[in-house]
Amino acid sequence: MINQNMKLANACGDDAPRAAACRRGRKAQSFRLSESGNVALMFGIAFLPMMVLAGSALDYAQATKRKVEIQNALDATVLAVTQQARYMNSTQLATYADAQFQANMGRDTTAKLYGAPSVSSDFRSVCVTARDNSQNSVMKLVNMPVTPVAATACAQTQNNFYEITLVLDNSGSMNNSAGGKTKLQALQDAAKAMVTAMNPAGIPQPQAAFSIVPFGAAVNIGSGNANASFMDKLGKSSIHWQNFQLPSTAPWLPASKFDLFTGISTTWGGCVEERPAPYMTTDTVASSSVPDTLFVPMLYPDENDTANGSINKYLTDTGGTCQNNDAYNKADTPGHSLNIGSIGTGDGQTKVCKYKNQAMVSTAVTALGSGFMSGPNLLCTTKSLQQLSTDMTVVNATIQNNLVAHGDTNAMAGLMWGWRTLSPNGPFNVHGNSSVGYQDARGYGAKTNDGRNVIKVMVLMSDGKNNWAASSANVNGGIFNAFGYMKNKRLGSNTTSSNSRTLMDAKTLEACTNIKAAGIQLFTVGFSTPTDPIDATGLGVLQTCASSTDSAFTAGDGTQIVTAFQEIAKAITRLRISN
Repeated sequence: MINQNMKLANACGDDAPRAAACRRGRKAQSFRLSESGNVALMFGIAFLPMMVLAGSALDYAQATKRKVEIQNALDATVLAVTQQARYMNSTQLATYADAQFQANMGRDTTAKLYGAPSVSSDFRSVCVTARDNSQNSVMKLVNMPVTPVAATACAQTQNNFYEITLVLDNSGSMNNSAGGKTKLQALQDAAKAMVTAMNPAGIPQPQAAFSIVPFGAAVNIGSGNANASFMDKLGKSSIHWQNFQLPSTAPWLPASKFDLFTGISTTWGGCVEERPAPYMTTDTVASSSVPDTLFVPMLYPDENDTANGSINKYLTDTGGTCQNNDAYNKADTPGHSLNIGSIGTGDGQTKVCKYKNQAMVSTAVTALGSGFMSGPNLLCTTKSLQQLSTDMTVVNATIQNNLVAHGDTNAMAGLMWGWRTLSPNGPFNVHGNSSVGYQDARGYGAKTNDGRNVIKVMVLMSDGKNNWAASSANVNGGIFNAFGYMKNKRLGSNTTSSNSRTLMDAKTLEACTNIKAAGIQLFTVGFSTPTDPIDATGLGVLQTCASSTDSAFTAGDGTQIVTAFQEIAKAITRLRISN
């Protein structure tokens, strides 16, 4: 008060009357100002809850924005983590998840994953959670500097059961190097890695059945199928006797080529010829009522003894039950003089009498070179395919033991037998749908007994182009494969050595089109190394065959082919966000 009076005196001067009036005015003014300040302070205190409420709304909006940012990063993270869940242990997966999340958050690294990813026992479902603190602007005035933020994202693969066929090139070039190992060895690693990815150890039940179809010049379906109902055991198909003569008055008329194998005490190797049009590129049911739907055992004919261009000679043309003056001495068709004493070019090749009670006289290599032994199973170079199975021990053993690099390339034959292992139209519907082991191919669009959708998938791997070895010196135009001889014109009336690849490519693409039309997802892998590349035409066929551009892969070495098969496994098991 003393200080205030001194200030008032100084302000009002020394004149007593005027000073007294001045001091009274100044006090009144001071009182009004003081009261005004008190009112303002009281109003501020009363308004503080409203300010906090408005501020909390702003801070809540900021926290919500932060949660959205974290959620978006988590959604991308969980998709990546789910794709890797089958391949990594828990420690590796946690490290991978953290790296993915930080990358998705960008430079903003304050948010962290909370704990390790949660993975279901069947590896189908994965969840990840992240936490962070959103910095408050207003709420910090009431001792709340941050708002905790948390988000969770889960993803799971579709509830499907997969029928998958691996159609694998086993031609001779698969013995070439792929960087530290052969292409065949790299393929085995890739195929086994995919099998493990689809059916990892410890899952409650298999989610995929696999068939394995090696192909070369033909496909080996297994000699155990000699008596199967889908085989042409009575020689009724229009292509069965295309390269033989069966005179009606001959002393021995075999029922089928199986009798020719038996007559020379040799076992059928298991390879088959492809059906003639219009069944060549379809999965039409094999029926004895339509003979051309049946499958003909592949038997490479014994070629003429005296012709210089003969590739495969393993019998004496006049041996067996061939006799002078029998039916085979007659010219049964124009251009064929079947007189034993004057066999003529090509005549010895058509005679079935030499297959009766005659042992093979030659075990020498053929005109094809080292490793190609003469005989009726020449160019049946692959081991037997494996039908659909959920027994991964069987599947991996097939991959390890039944892939052998040898012979030519006929991708169409591989595609068709891969399809036949998946087709509900057979011919392999003989095993039943047990929970583990060999499987029937279920119907297109079917469900398993436990309600899972059945998805059919084909993976075609090839390291080269379709090839049909030609020979101008050979009266047949070249080798005998799953299409017979070139002169048989099964790919078209103009089949020649100059256009055989073009025709094989066309049939391959026709088969791919029909496979995709049946609802089968088709992936392709071209194994094209720098030292053994696939030409542009061959790569084009593979890319066109695939279901989409994303379904066509090219691998340049052993590491890349393993990666390609793993990427296919991830693509097969499609993901969905379920947070």
